[in-house]
Amino acid sequence: MNDHIPAKPRHNTEFETLRLRIDFLNRSRYRVTCTDIDSKETHAEAFWPFTDEEELNWIEALNGELPGHGDRKKLLEQVGEQLFEALFHDKDAYAALGVARNSVRESQKVLRLVLELDHPRLERLPWESILDPTAAAFVARDPQICLIRRVRESAVEPVTIIKPLRILVVIPQPVGGVPLNVEREWAILNRALKEPLGNGQIELDPLPPIGRDDPVTLQMLERHLQLAEEANRPYHMLHFIGHAEWDAAAGAGVLWFEDYKRDSVAVSGEALGGVLTHDLQLVVLNACEGARNEQSAPFRSITTALLHSSDVVTVIASQIRLKDTVAHDFTRAFYQKIGQGYTLEEAMIAARAEIARIGEEPMSWAAPVMVTREPRLPIYPFLSLPPRRVMKRLYAGGLTAVTLLSGITVVTLIRVFGWLGGIAFQLAIWVAAATIFWLNRRFILEAWRETLLAVVTATAVIGLWFWWLPTVELPSQAEVQVQIEPPPDLVRGTVSVEGTVGNLPPDRQLWLLVQAEGSDSYVAGDLATLSEDRTQFDVPELRVGPPADRLVRGQRYIIQPVVVDDGADRQLTVFSQAFFRYFHPDLRVTPEPSLPHITVTRR
Repeated sequence: MNDHIPAKPRHNTEFETLRLRIDFLNRSRYRVTCTDIDSKETHAEAFWPFTDEEELNWIEALNGELPGHGDRKKLLEQVGEQLFEALFHDKDAYAALGVARNSVRESQKVLRLVLELDHPRLERLPWESILDPTAAAFVARDPQICLIRRVRESAVEPVTIIKPLRILVVIPQPVGGVPLNVEREWAILNRALKEPLGNGQIELDPLPPIGRDDPVTLQMLERHLQLAEEANRPYHMLHFIGHAEWDAAAGAGVLWFEDYKRDSVAVSGEALGGVLTHDLQLVVLNACEGARNEQSAPFRSITTALLHSSDVVTVIASQIRLKDTVAHDFTRAFYQKIGQGYTLEEAMIAARAEIARIGEEPMSWAAPVMVTREPRLPIYPFLSLPPRRVMKRLYAGGLTAVTLLSGITVVTLIRVFGWLGGIAFQLAIWVAAATIFWLNRRFILEAWRETLLAVVTATAVIGLWFWWLPTVELPSQAEVQVQIEPPPDLVRGTVSVEGTVGNLPPDRQLWLLVQAEGSDSYVAGDLATLSEDRTQFDVPELRVGPPADRLVRGQRYIIQPVVVDDGADRQLTVFSQAFFRYFHPDLRVTPEPSLPHITVTRR
């Protein structure tokens, strides 16, 4: 039976949102409206500081026309500072950014920095490169900030997502086009999504389907999406692997598909959006120049055109040309996070960080652009974790239980099998803990308070567990006579005990307890089997001490018979079970036993 998922699912991370809306009042003046994390608005007007020529030069230079990485890096820093000043020249807006940053750092949330840009002159600028000169840091490189572009577009109807999440990978390869390493991209997607693909949470389908070599035409894509929808198996995400470029003649961005002869066919964003079905929420364009725009082409860049001509909520593309290897790095990091249940914001942060870490193209981390029509991005909740605060509580509870059980087990193993057994188990715990810490170090460091509380709590409980000695109340032992046949002086782990008993009341039983010489506590041994006339008893196998002979060689043990009533019998039955025998064998009896006992020595 299919599980229906609401269109506005729960988050596995909590968010704050800071919105900046830019409006041109005329060709030279603009206004920035800042809505802070408490929904308070401020407005500021200023003269637009850039000329058309400067803006176009930036785009051309960042696409690689300046020689050397150093030049591009320096240029991006200069551009980033100027764009930052254009956004935050007003002191109230800059203060709102500072408050938002501090808030997410203290609460371990993620900040959505949403830029509402509804003018082609604004859309073409590299806002992802904004650099705070005071902090000397690129804002989009902050691991707790996701920069999102938003178009002012009517909201789409909520979509009910049905498990599994279905991703269609569109791979046109027209004859004569620049060859792409499609096999590598497909392999990266499969590796990144290996776990959710294996457990059925995600389905990944290529177009053309595996085993077929049909040309990928726009008509083929439309038909494939329609058939999937008719079969009640609609796609939720589309990943495009191919080429895109700016078509100067058409004045629009285009993607290259195939015709029936496998020749190249230019497909605009509007044309592609026209064939996409209602359930598609996210489009990822792994194509160079996919997000680029020009002043003379309002709403004709591929990303913006897709959002205006379809029900797609979010488009991710690159605003500058990228090497295949850099695009592969983005794909790997982005889809790994999606497969692990992270939000799109977190996946974008991780992908940007991965590109920057590898550093093959120093400024390529600023290339990915996320454009959405919604202030909040679509999330696929069946992949998501519970809210972070719930995760911390679950983590603390689990860590407490694991620490408690492992601590008790180590002490028990040392007592039962010696220091070697205990140390070996402890080493295994440390190795497992180190592995878990390394794989989840960010979350564990974030939850250090919960970690400390869990360890302290578990340690306290372990101490109380071994400090606690249950007490068994014995009935009167008066007038009962017991005589035990002497067993061998030297015994191994168990010994057979038998003897005679007299004057045992009919509502009483006889138990044998074991006590290490010099100890003030006992271990519940076993219930003696009585003869029909209740004058003889025996215990075929009475355990004396731990099983490891080498630990207790030469240790003397007292075998102590005691008379018990129903209550004491029930208590001793519980404490003689394997759990207590291994993890908490010691107990006290009151009053102190007075019946004759025997002593044996372990060999």
